[in-house]
Amino acid sequence: GAPASFAPAAMAWNRAQGARRRAMSSLASPTTAMRKGHELDLAKLQAFLRDAVPTADFEGMSVEQFAHGQSNPTYVVTPARGHKVVLRKQPPGSLLRGAHDVLRECKIMKCLHGIVPVPTVRAACEDAGVVGTPFFVYDYVDGRLFRDVCMPELGEDAQQRGAILTSLVRTLGSVHAIDASAACLQTIGRDAEHFVSRQVRVWTKQIQAVAERAAAGKGHPSMASVPADLQYLIDALPGAIPKPAGPVCLVHGDFRLDNVIFSGKSPAVAAILDWELATLGHPLVDLAHCLLPFHLPRIKGSPVSGFGHATTPEEMLAGGLPARAMTSSQRGGAGGPDFLAAMGVPTPDALVRAYFGAMGGSSGGSELQPGLARVTSRVGTDGMPMGWDLYMSVAFFRAAAILHGVFARALAGNASAANAESVGRLAALLAERGVAHLRRHETTAAGTGFTAMFSVPPASAVGAAAPPPPPQSPSQPATSRGPAAAPAAATSATEAPPAAVAATAPASKQGRFVTHMEPQSVGGSAARAGGEATIPAMSDRAAATLAQVREFMRERVLPVEEAVLSDAYEAEGASRWAGEDPRLSELAKEARASGLWNLFMPPHADPDRRWGPGFSVREYAPMAEEMGRSVIGPQVFNCQAPDTGNMEVLAMYGSAQQQERWLKPMLAGEMRSCFGMTEPGVASSDATNMEAQVRHGEDASGRPVVELVGRKWWTTGAMDPACKLMIFMGRDVAAGGEELERPAPRHSRHSMVLVPMPDPSVRVERPLHVFGYDDAPHGHAEVAVESVVLPADEALIAGRGKGFAIAQGRLGPGRVHHCMRLIGMAERAVELAGRRSWTRSPFGKPLAAQGGVQVALGQMRAEVEAARLLTLSAASTMDAHGNAAARGMVGMIKAVVPSAAGRVVDQAMQLHGGGGLSHDTPLAHMYATARALRLADGPDEVHWTSVGKAELRRWRPLDATTSDSRR
Repeated sequence: GAPASFAPAAMAWNRAQGARRRAMSSLASPTTAMRKGHELDLAKLQAFLRDAVPTADFEGMSVEQFAHGQSNPTYVVTPARGHKVVLRKQPPGSLLRGAHDVLRECKIMKCLHGIVPVPTVRAACEDAGVVGTPFFVYDYVDGRLFRDVCMPELGEDAQQRGAILTSLVRTLGSVHAIDASAACLQTIGRDAEHFVSRQVRVWTKQIQAVAERAAAGKGHPSMASVPADLQYLIDALPGAIPKPAGPVCLVHGDFRLDNVIFSGKSPAVAAILDWELATLGHPLVDLAHCLLPFHLPRIKGSPVSGFGHATTPEEMLAGGLPARAMTSSQRGGAGGPDFLAAMGVPTPDALVRAYFGAMGGSSGGSELQPGLARVTSRVGTDGMPMGWDLYMSVAFFRAAAILHGVFARALAGNASAANAESVGRLAALLAERGVAHLRRHETTAAGTGFTAMFSVPPASAVGAAAPPPPPQSPSQPATSRGPAAAPAAATSATEAPPAAVAATAPASKQGRFVTHMEPQSVGGSAARAGGEATIPAMSDRAAATLAQVREFMRERVLPVEEAVLSDAYEAEGASRWAGEDPRLSELAKEARASGLWNLFMPPHADPDRRWGPGFSVREYAPMAEEMGRSVIGPQVFNCQAPDTGNMEVLAMYGSAQQQERWLKPMLAGEMRSCFGMTEPGVASSDATNMEAQVRHGEDASGRPVVELVGRKWWTTGAMDPACKLMIFMGRDVAAGGEELERPAPRHSRHSMVLVPMPDPSVRVERPLHVFGYDDAPHGHAEVAVESVVLPADEALIAGRGKGFAIAQGRLGPGRVHHCMRLIGMAERAVELAGRRSWTRSPFGKPLAAQGGVQVALGQMRAEVEAARLLTLSAASTMDAHGNAAARGMVGMIKAVVPSAAGRVVDQAMQLHGGGGLSHDTPLAHMYATARALRLADGPDEVHWTSVGKAELRRWRPLDATTSDSRR
């Protein structure tokens, strides 16, 4: 129920306003006479409708124009007898190419009829001679259409208000769960995996086109320059968006409350309207757009009004403040959560759960469902999807771009709604909010991501040291630090400072990250005000498993390490490649029986815990460190590379058939795998140079097949007799090896293919050595693939052109695992060096008493601790915000940790003298491993370049052009 402080006021006010509310019933959208410039030729229209809708009598028909809507003029036609119909047409005047394509919208609605609630389409007309522009006609749907997101018509009925908002997001989840191919809509969106980037480019072009038209004298002179906030988003968003940016599904494009008709008596959705912008793209862009009201102020008479800053029922239900009367603080974000709860408004995280539930429970599931399942499993500590601020920024940018265009058309005299000019002026507000969200995303998830290393103040410190606001947006005066520019000061549950959230969260949630750290204050006094550098605590379950792993390594693995490695080093000829040491096989059986098996599988790859215990990347990281203390450790727990990455690929992207054939045996430890990506003949640091080919064709029966041709090297695991699978990555070409007629974008031209091994056409030519180590019996092989032909549906992972998308998903957690195993090696090297320092006494005193040795050990300890904290911070960022958001952190650890581990092991070798170079200790083998990992998964220079570019984006001046950033 409602808190006592709100309920009586709400009830009293609504009793006093009952008559007014009944008069403004929302059973239909209001109509007016046709506006000037939008009149229709009724005689021509009547003739068309007489043939198109023969069940109605259109003699003496009446036509009115809907007052609602800014884009395409829409009319209701009431016949003398029969059901009313709606006519929707392109607006008059000069339009941007591809905009306002009502005939495309008509096709989409026809395809969706019977799958989700849409009106029944009756006819379409391309002939502009009938009503002036192309149009289509569909059945009028009776029901309730709420133009104000606060739904004042419902009065004190908080339960129904909440039910309607929940029904709204559940319907959106059902839309996103549709199989686009089954609905014949698979072609409505091009380059769908880059949908987010493409959307930003599209709206950027429209904004720039408005300015160009005005500069050429074809628009109002005031529109000849792009507003500062919009220009900032145009410059900054492309670099912040991951490429590719995640799963693909059918998206509505403008899904909001006033584009949905609800049943007259229940919260059920009767019809979804306005499909003009529907396409294939990322579902979270749609969801962010739907939830914009939680981040918008109350603005009287505006379709972009939100819940924000109404503090009484009167303010919420009366419509809020006019846009021109708003102060900077009133333009911030959402109203208080207690008040919204009293009025029946669910929290954003509750709506996200309802949305996820509808998405997962749809009967329209398809091959896209696994990708959508990964979205539903990637939720941050605030209950919102990972990377949420980025998608909110994109949603604000798009809304601002649309309203910017409406404003331009209003000034030119050809916008469709009478209040278009006042609505167009709101573009500035939306752009401002977009900048605030992007700033927050940049300072927490993108770039270096150092803010993840700083905890919020404890509950007792809340109010004593609030986190600083983010950098000022272009629209903010230099002296202003109000909520419009500082999301940290907003008052909603979604916009609250992390400290405030921490104060009310359960004890297990106290370790969430600062989300409003200014980049320039990281490491300074402002950063220290946020608390010590810390990493979120492990769960009790993970801590107990870590203790088991540590004990198993100490008691069972390390005691046999010397004997196992000695036998491997001394084996000769074919016996070196005979298979796994029986002692390790027995240890693996013990580990599996103890539940220490497949510990690596992260929740985003296995949300239902089908394949593993479900530890987060951060929780598994110290387990990987313990395993890494010995080069034989990981395989005992079935957590060895490259199998872990390959199993994650199959779990995330593999079909049910592929998982049954390959994933399950690998999880059971019955087979091994290898990964073929690096090539000897090209600069493989740029993977787009790849020469290996995936030739797409058909066999004699017409079944699609792929033919693989190419040479790979450093294919780890290919020498192992237990290796039964290679994941091969190659460039997509036509059947004869020719380039495709329509090449895909640069990072969508490669596929990953499952290749059964051994195969007569796959020649494992030789083992490669790292400083003399061949890592038998697994090895690193050079492999020649000579015309391997496989059925495409069985062999391709996730379809054609998904190679780079899969590789990025594979490498994120895998790089954390690599780094933590290296830290385990380095930790053991420090331990060996410390013990050695007390057992050798040159020049009359132990090494431990030598000042140089003390300095060296101190530096070794510092390197290990710094590398560990950085890697755990990257793992925590990955858990909280997703792989793409952690890209900067992962790049840093991949460059920092192998170098640091190499220096630590090298110093330990130095302290061991000649013994450090021999097989009497594991140090030489450790050094070879650390040095190799400065090249595996990309050389250091590539990672440092990526990190440097991200850092430059954070500090780019707001008025800088592309050329400025290269100076």
